[in-house]
Amino acid sequence: MSALLLAGFLGLGSAAALAAESAPVTSANDTATLVTDRDAVGPDRHLRVGLRLQLKPGWHTYWINPGDAGDTPTLDVTADGGATGKGGPIHWPVPVRISEGGLMSYAYVNEVTLPEDLVLKGSGGTTLHAHGEWLVCAQVCIPESGDFTLTLPAAAQDAPEGAQAALFHKADAAMPVASPFAASVSADGVLTLSGKGLSAASVSQAWFLPQDGGVIDQVADQPLHVLDGQLTLGLKFLKTAHRDKPLVGVVVLKDAAGQESPLQIEARPVGG
Repeated sequence: MSALLLAGFLGLGSAAALAAESAPVTSANDTATLVTDRDAVGPDRHLRVGLRLQLKPGWHTYWINPGDAGDTPTLDVTADGGATGKGGPIHWPVPVRISEGGLMSYAYVNEVTLPEDLVLKGSGGTTLHAHGEWLVCAQVCIPESGDFTLTLPAAAQDAPEGAQAALFHKADAAMPVASPFAASVSADGVLTLSGKGLSAASVSQAWFLPQDGGVIDQVADQPLHVLDGQLTLGLKFLKTAHRDKPLVGVVVLKDAAGQESPLQIEARPVGG
């Protein structure tokens, strides 16, 4: 194979590898791009899009509930060029907890992809236009934003997964799953999960991440008690909390080996 022909093949491969990621928006704190799970789009299909944030050491950004400080990232995506569509809400991987100075933050560090589902109508390829806003914090907090453009060619049929699909698989692996356990919460803040499989042998640690702020004291200890078939976490409701409404969020169960299982719950209120 001639050097010229080889260079052509290498160039095509490189272009394909970059097809599912936009040009970056870079600051001193992070690098942001728009990514898709496929390099091309077929007619009348769904596409997964996401805001990819690669954070510098020491910096973090935020979950749907940022905690006691911070702000929730946003991503607005539209499509044109032979297809029309608008992105749905962000699907949120489980964050880490950062407790500092009497405040709790629910945050992402190192790198995170925040995915959305895009419904495309029409045929042919498309050009995606996206605007994202996010807050990054270390010793100080800095609001950041970016405008992204990504053109995807048409595929005659369903396109295979693209070069950035692994980012979406990683995000999916960090998503909470629907809890198999019945959940309730008492007026004095005892969150109870009940069901087969709960035991002191299977759960060594647990914590609750509220989907909404202004409900519990987020930095307060959450005492854990586990019996066969039942787990309780002690939460401290804020005085302004509506205790007659379901408590929505994520309970993370951690076993003795360090394996974490995040469960999406909606705990019904019980008691007076």
